[in-house]
Amino acid sequence: MITVQCGKCGFNNKLVFNQKLAGKKVKFLCKNPICTESNTYTFPQQKTENNQYETIVSDYNPNSLSEGFITWYDDQNEEGINFPITLGVNIIGRASSSKKPDIAIPTSDKTMSRLHCVIVCVQEHNGMSYLLKEYSNKNSLLLNDKKLYAGSEVYLQAGDRIHLGKTAISFNI
Repeated sequence: MITVQCGKCGFNNKLVFNQKLAGKKVKFLCKNPICTESNTYTFPQQKTENNQYETIVSDYNPNSLSEGFITWYDDQNEEGINFPITLGVNIIGRASSSKKPDIAIPTSDKTMSRLHCVIVCVQEHNGMSYLLKEYSNKNSLLLNDKKLYAGSEVYLQAGDRIHLGKTAISFNI
C-alpha cells in the first residue's frame, strides 16, 4: 500500500502496489468525496548492478514519526477524514488553490481561514508533544470551546476539539 497526496486538496489516498506496476504511471481519482480530482502517480523503481529494475517500497518516512492526527467530520462522511500530524510545523486551513496549507481541509466554510492555525509536533525524550498556535487572527480559533487569542500557544491532548471558524476538528493520538 502506498499513500499519495492529492495535488488539489492534500487528501492522503491509498494505492495498492504490486510488482507489475513498478515504473508505471497510473491515474486515479482522489477518494475525498468533496474533491474527486484526477491525479497521476508513477510507481518507484530502481536500477540494480545487473541493469535490472527492482522496486523498493518502504513505509518509513522520517517526517511522520508522530502518531498524532486530526479528524474532520462533514455531512457526507460519518467516520470523518483523518489528517496525520507530522514532525515539525503543520499549517492547517481551508483548501485553496492560492494558499496551500500543509493540511488542507476541503470545506466551503468561509469562516475558516486558508491559513488558520498551526500544530507544531516536537519529539521529546518521553514521546511527542503537540502545540496549537494561532496563525491568522482574522477568524476565531477555539480549543474545547475556549477562544484562543493572538499569540496563544496551548499543548494539545487526545480528544481536544478545535474550532476553526465554524468548522470543528478533533485531535487524537
